[in-house]
Amino acid sequence: MKRVVFVLFIAITALFSGCEGVSVEPTLNLAYSQSNTVVMDSSGDSKTVLFETDHDWYAEISGGDGWLTADQMQGTSEMTRIKITASENTDQKRTAVLKISCTDDIFVTVNIEQDSFEPTFELKGANANVSAAANSFAVEVIADIDYTYVIKADWISDAAPKAPMSHKHIFYAESNPQAQERSGEIVFESSVGTLTFTVTQRPAGTEKDDWQYGNFVHRSLAMRFTADWCGYCPMMAEAFNNAKGQMSGHLEVVSMHGSGGLAFSETSALERQFGVQGYPTGIVDGRAMIPNYNSTAVTAQAATDVARETQAACPANVGIAASSSNVLREMDMDLTLYFKEADTYKVTILLLEDNIVGYQNGVVNSNNYVHNDVARAALTPIKGEIVKIEEDNTVWEKSYTGKIPSKCVLDNMRVLVIVDRAYPAAGISSEVETAEYIPGVSTYVANCVSFRLGSSVELEFAD
Repeated sequence: MKRVVFVLFIAITALFSGCEGVSVEPTLNLAYSQSNTVVMDSSGDSKTVLFETDHDWYAEISGGDGWLTADQMQGTSEMTRIKITASENTDQKRTAVLKISCTDDIFVTVNIEQDSFEPTFELKGANANVSAAANSFAVEVIADIDYTYVIKADWISDAAPKAPMSHKHIFYAESNPQAQERSGEIVFESSVGTLTFTVTQRPAGTEKDDWQYGNFVHRSLAMRFTADWCGYCPMMAEAFNNAKGQMSGHLEVVSMHGSGGLAFSETSALERQFGVQGYPTGIVDGRAMIPNYNSTAVTAQAATDVARETQAACPANVGIAASSSNVLREMDMDLTLYFKEADTYKVTILLLEDNIVGYQNGVVNSNNYVHNDVARAALTPIKGEIVKIEEDNTVWEKSYTGKIPSKCVLDNMRVLVIVDRAYPAAGISSEVETAEYIPGVSTYVANCVSFRLGSSVELEFAD
């Protein structure tokens, strides 16, 4: 028995001894999808090198001093990628080699190339054809190098400083008093050359023909939900009147009576739309709620701040012209809208009455209070008639008819035209602390105007 065991021991020992000196070669290969040449962008770039190995590995970079780095320089078989990063190249094309090794004899190489720097300096459009009316225009420079510019016309000036990280410049052209066309240049200069932007301005007297080039007068809307039995409401009425004065013709006001002696039946639909919970409540441009503060000055300032915020973020892209007539309390109205941009809009037309002497709680001589801007009738759906504009620079026309309520004094009547626009996807900056911004609004007041019944309003351009 001992002899058998000994023989087995000798056999097993011999078996294992026979394996000594036999080794398994490591494997190291680039991944199937990985090229052995990596090209990187001149502006600075990162790429990933993929490889497969069953052994510990290490890496080295040659020729990439100062501009090429790697996030991993060694690892185990479980580490099968290296992220390489090249800094910005401001000179000629440059190359390096990434070598990944398991042993001195087992390795793979990846050639790294970074494109040479080719500065970009060009204009997006080389000219502008502007209206005879005073207006602003944009010039966009596509550049990845520093540049300056010189305005070579005394009637062109900077409308606003260039925003950080932006190459879109806004310039202002004064109105052309001459009976002939005039031209000016803005020259952009850089280390690689100059670019010339030519501005041509049409002659005086052609403003209406060139409406798409001018800046429309922009008016905001302050809507007041109220009732004659509301003792706090006169304060907001005074505040909104003050705001209207501060806005110098750039704010319209309408009073929506939900109940009481001046009730307008369609007010409730708007109250639900804006989430009105009590009187008085102010809504400016259909996007911000103005509470009734104890100070009329604070309420007025909140209203003007929101209106200016809207007008700064969304310059008027809709111009309004209209005319109206009245025969035996049958009203006819012709409306023309000038749309600079294709989008979805809503049009609302209201009849307002001023100088209504009547009851108002909360004031001295409560039976002799003068009500102004009171909504009395609507020629469109109260939430607006949907208008879809398919192309930029579209003129849209429509005629309307309606009855003037018998209780209204014709000489005190005004027509209010409101144009809402789909709320921009990026939103509008909301920074007025004294306002409560309405979440989820779908439209805002893009422009509006009021005028006396029986008269007309012409398309108006900003000075």
